[in-house]
Amino acid sequence: MSWFDDHPGRMFLVSATLPLAMAVILFVLGTIRKLSKTESPAVATAGLAAVITMALAAACSITGTLWLFNDLATMSQMPQAMAHRWSESFDFLRISNNPKTQSPRLAIPLGYTIDRLTALMMCMVTIIGTLIFTFSLGYMSDERKRVHDHAAHVERRGRFARFYFYMLLFAFSMLQLLIADNLLQIFACWELVGTCSFFLIGFYYERKSASTAANKAFIMNRIGDAGFLIALFVGFCEFNSFRFDHRPGLALFGTNWIIFGLGIFAGCVGKSAQFPLQTWLPDAMEGPTPVSALIHAATMVAGGVYLCARCLPLFTPDVMLVVAYTGAITMFISALTACVQTDIKRVLAFSTCSQLGLMFLVLGLGGWSAGLFHLLTHAFFKALLFLAAGSVIYGLHHEQNLLKMGGLRRKMPITAYTMLIGVCAIIGVPLFSGWYSKDTILSEVLDYYKQHGHPVLLILSFFTVVLTAYYMVRLWLLAFAGSSRAGSVSDRHASTVAHASGSSGHEIHESPPVMTVPLLILAAFSIGIAWGWPVWDAHASYLLHILHDAEPFRRIAPPATDHTAGIAAAICMLLGVGIAVYRFNTGTLAKPSHGVIAGILQHRFYFDTLYRWLFTKPVIVISRGFGAFDKNNADRKQDFTLDGLLTSTGTLTGSVGRALAPLQSGSLRGYIAALGLTVVAGLAILWALY
Repeated sequence: MSWFDDHPGRMFLVSATLPLAMAVILFVLGTIRKLSKTESPAVATAGLAAVITMALAAACSITGTLWLFNDLATMSQMPQAMAHRWSESFDFLRISNNPKTQSPRLAIPLGYTIDRLTALMMCMVTIIGTLIFTFSLGYMSDERKRVHDHAAHVERRGRFARFYFYMLLFAFSMLQLLIADNLLQIFACWELVGTCSFFLIGFYYERKSASTAANKAFIMNRIGDAGFLIALFVGFCEFNSFRFDHRPGLALFGTNWIIFGLGIFAGCVGKSAQFPLQTWLPDAMEGPTPVSALIHAATMVAGGVYLCARCLPLFTPDVMLVVAYTGAITMFISALTACVQTDIKRVLAFSTCSQLGLMFLVLGLGGWSAGLFHLLTHAFFKALLFLAAGSVIYGLHHEQNLLKMGGLRRKMPITAYTMLIGVCAIIGVPLFSGWYSKDTILSEVLDYYKQHGHPVLLILSFFTVVLTAYYMVRLWLLAFAGSSRAGSVSDRHASTVAHASGSSGHEIHESPPVMTVPLLILAAFSIGIAWGWPVWDAHASYLLHILHDAEPFRRIAPPATDHTAGIAAAICMLLGVGIAVYRFNTGTLAKPSHGVIAGILQHRFYFDTLYRWLFTKPVIVISRGFGAFDKNNADRKQDFTLDGLLTSTGTLTGSVGRALAPLQSGSLRGYIAALGLTVVAGLAILWALY
């Protein structure tokens, strides 16, 4: 432990590195297994080892967080000592013209910095990661043996260990992203997160839909990352560093800083699936449900909000307004789309887009602590919602259509009522965690409207509260309330859903404890993670006050408590719940939506169709045209094709070589004569010039 005495921040470094160490072990064992071509029963222990690894990482993060807050209480007036204990850095690569001079050098740094935000995010990722890894022991149990994939019509070897290998790499990438102390290091982890998501979304790669979704997610993220790269170059040129703490003070105006802010935000837009790059996230549901939970709750999409918050002090006012309006548009259109979805996971996917939009909205308005407050609370109840959905899918043998469910609360009570807690949290029922963070956000939005206007942002925020309450209550009622709708199920799944109503000898039953215990723990977090004293005051949350102390804008105090936003939000929430309950009681909720508006929403505002015609099809047509042109000229002279150009270059080089070859005769007399003539010609030129 003496290694941590002077630098307790290393506790977080160990926490972030543990998943990588276990991933390497699994990789070595998997390689040995593949070379030996054996079906070793030890592969089942891979999941347990991964769970233990994440639990150790969580223990290190919690211990480090307690240590940090103790230092903050006792060493608050010693910033240099705090920096020494909680950050370390070295130059991975140095480029300098003259090391003896004081001239600036280019350095590629590696390091970590721990503050309140990093500590809280590390605890959140490791705790939720541990619970998701544990849940996966039951959900992915079929992968321990040979799998008959009916969707892809293939039989294959199970990929249990490979699943945990990818998940550990994913966790490692996100944890390293959180502790990184510079933008270049964040970008490296950023790309590794995207690579891991590609493998996890395409885990069932034999299915065309899964491989397409993985490619789509990867490509859409690369579009955003191009902006991130531009921002890196601009930021380095402005203050010769990639670190967060090298800030230019008040000189945050001008074209360069607008480009920097928009570039960083472009990366956040891609990673957090914001307008107009939001189309990849719903398709990412093709991966296993625990992957969806990890992506949506603790890792990938949370990275965009985290980076935006880290760089927010470097954004110009114009860029911040772009952030706010982008978040508002995403929040609204995603909530509208979720209202007509029938796939239980896609409802939650659009819900994630909407909630992330709400976070970006308040960040763009300067509500730093409010946005991150909702990021932390949302992580717990969204993980709960996805894992509960996974429990339903597991119990119904991978049926995901809400219109083919119903009455499951009697057969799966733990799943039903823990998911109800998640629903209450996300729609903002008082005393649940989501109520505290949403009330804080809406208070910020209302306060901004009073000072600066922009009524569109205010209207969209409260209207989205109505929509969120409607589609989340709709989801729970369709899945768990009423009676089974087995009569509407296809033959392949009819018997499965009939079990839920007890009409078969093999009844659906609750998921095993390895899956329900994580649900119960997440339900407890979804209720009390944001509590403070008094618990009925949304602005008294202890978690909110911790974030406010870490706020880079140095506001003297949080916005004054204004119950107007809370009352309006409660009315909007009750309105959405009332509409869903009314439609359920009248029997219209379980009927497919029809009409022009429903068609637009079911096709997600035709964004995919628009992008296909604007970008995909033109590129394909142009590429095929060039290909056909080359093929048509294959038997003729190819001067006007790429192949012809390259061939002509080679032919010209050969011809010049053959023409010059006779000059190399090997005759010493000839070489001396040529040299003499050259000297005479040179002297003649000099005589003429001077």
